[in-house]
Amino acid sequence: MLFYRDIQLLGLSAIKSGNFKFLMRQIHGFIATQCLDINHEENVNINIYKSENRLSRLGVYFPHWSKYSCGDTIRLVGQSNDLKKLENEKWIMNGLAAEVIHFSPETPLQFNEKESNKAVCFKRTRMHERLSDATVQRKLRRFEKRLKDSAATSKPTAENYREFLVNKKMAQINSDIVHGIETKPSNQKDQNDKKRSRNIVLYVQSLAVNEFINEQTRWNSYGLAKENSLQGISLQ
Repeated sequence: MLFYRDIQLLGLSAIKSGNFKFLMRQIHGFIATQCLDINHEENVNINIYKSENRLSRLGVYFPHWSKYSCGDTIRLVGQSNDLKKLENEKWIMNGLAAEVIHFSPETPLQFNEKESNKAVCFKRTRMHERLSDATVQRKLRRFEKRLKDSAATSKPTAENYREFLVNKKMAQINSDIVHGIETKPSNQKDQNDKKRSRNIVLYVQSLAVNEFINEQTRWNSYGLAKENSLQGISLQ
C-alpha cells in the first residue's frame, strides 16, 4: 500500500522543455505548493523533489506534460509497468481523466502491480508565487540594464515594468504554442483540424489573460502603481 499526503515544498517548478526539474529555493515569501510524498515499501520515504531517475526506478514516472494544460499532472506506475508505453500515451488537454483525483491528507490507495497497463493519475493545482523584496529589486535592476542596453531614455517605472512582464510572458506562451501545437495543419482542406488548433490557441490565450490580470492585481496591491521611478518602488 502507498500513502499520499500533502506536504509543503518551496520553489517547485518545471523547466521549459517539459522535463521536470525540481528546485529547492530558500527565497522568503514564496507560497508553498502542494506536492506528493511517497512511502515506498518499509521505512523508505522518497519526496517528490528528489532525483527523477531515482523515482523512476521506484516506479514513479513524470510524463512530459504540456505547458498549456490546466494544472500539473503526474503519474504513478508500478515497477513492473512499461514506462516506454506510458510515455507514448496521450494526455488530455485540461489534465482531467477518469482516474484523476485531488490530493487529500493521508489518502490510502491500493496499488495492483499486476495491472501493467493501468496507472493512477493525480492532478496538482498550481499556485502563484509571491516575490520577496530582494527578488523584486533584482528583477527591476535587470530590467533597468535592458533599458540602458537598448538605448532607452525613460526610467523604468512600475507601470512599464508590469507591461514588460506581460509582454515577456506572452512571448513565452506564444513560443510554447508554436512548438507544442501544430496551429497550421499540413492538409489545408482539413477544416476540423484547423478549427481544433485555433480553439486550443484561444484557450491558452484566455488563460494567459487571466494570469496577467492576477499579476497586475498583485503589483497594485503592493502600491507599485503609485511609484514613478525604480528607487521609489517598495513592497512594504
